[in-house]
Amino acid sequence: MFQELKKKTLKNNLVVILLLAVAGVVMIGLQASSLLLLLSGKDDLDVMTADQIRPGMYVEGTVYGIYDYYASTTQRKNGVTSTVSCEYIIPVGEAEYMGMVAPKRYMDDCDALMEESWDYLDGLTDEITGQFQVTGTIEEMDAESLKFYREYLIDYAGYDELSAAEQAAFLPYYLKIGYIGDKEAVGVAVMSLLGLFLIAVAAIMVIWAMTGGGQKELQKYCRESGAEAKLEQFYQNTAPLYSLRISREYILGTSGGKTLFIPANDLLWAYMQVTTHKRGFITTGRTYAVLLRTKNGRCFTHAVSSEDQVKEILSRIQNILPWVILGYSEELQKAYAKNRADLIRASDERRAETEFSYGAENGNSVLNG
Repeated sequence: MFQELKKKTLKNNLVVILLLAVAGVVMIGLQASSLLLLLSGKDDLDVMTADQIRPGMYVEGTVYGIYDYYASTTQRKNGVTSTVSCEYIIPVGEAEYMGMVAPKRYMDDCDALMEESWDYLDGLTDEITGQFQVTGTIEEMDAESLKFYREYLIDYAGYDELSAAEQAAFLPYYLKIGYIGDKEAVGVAVMSLLGLFLIAVAAIMVIWAMTGGGQKELQKYCRESGAEAKLEQFYQNTAPLYSLRISREYILGTSGGKTLFIPANDLLWAYMQVTTHKRGFITTGRTYAVLLRTKNGRCFTHAVSSEDQVKEILSRIQNILPWVILGYSEELQKAYAKNRADLIRASDERRAETEFSYGAENGNSVLNG
């Protein structure tokens, strides 16, 4: 019984498990190139010569100075324009230069270092104190950035008048701070962690199903009552009706992830629940379930596919457990909430009458035989 129930729990959760696992794998897969770059380690930009610098490198280094900025990216939101990143010229190698893309959170430090660099070059100070460490990825400048970069060099560095060797000192690359490959490090971390979380949840769901997590209540009842053999016999000999087994002693069903279990004597009230789903004012569908409410105030939901299936289950309950209250009304809801003891008393009395009548009928049949 328990092995079958575990398999059913796994089967009922299989779609969710697969969706979680696939979503997790896809999220991590989308970060694969960045993760591989991260695992390969960072190159030290401070010791690299210009001929060693190439696009795609994940580097860490010191920004010793900033000569100027040549481009910025702005966005307009709610009528307000703001700068989201700025592109600066920094020294690299022995006497070479390239661009650096700094997101907004780095711009204050960059601007301060740029001012210090100007003062140093103008002979106003003897040293630059605002140098800072950065980590990021070197990429080829896109067409727009390269255009602004070259225009700046033509206007302020006489780029057109330089020799080919001198022009080669201005590398057409930029260091994108906070990027791993073509993605922001924060985004890579968030998506990777989320992917791992989804995979972990899927794995936990599999373990939970296969170790009987959905049958804990049933297992506890078996331990405390010693009725495992009796329940096994009930499970094997009672035909399920839409995954719900009903006898004069037990009710056991599989709906969703958990096993529904109620000693029949605890069931007090059963009725149909119809949930209407709407999008705006348009009805998109309905779902059906049998609600089973117990004497101790618990409510169990057994989902089915149609109203007819609910009616069949309620009919079987009526035939096997005729003392159970059937059907919904506001009065019953109020009585269950406030005067449940009266409902229990009426149900118990009806059960006693039913069992007395059943015993008397069986006794008469024996005497007549």
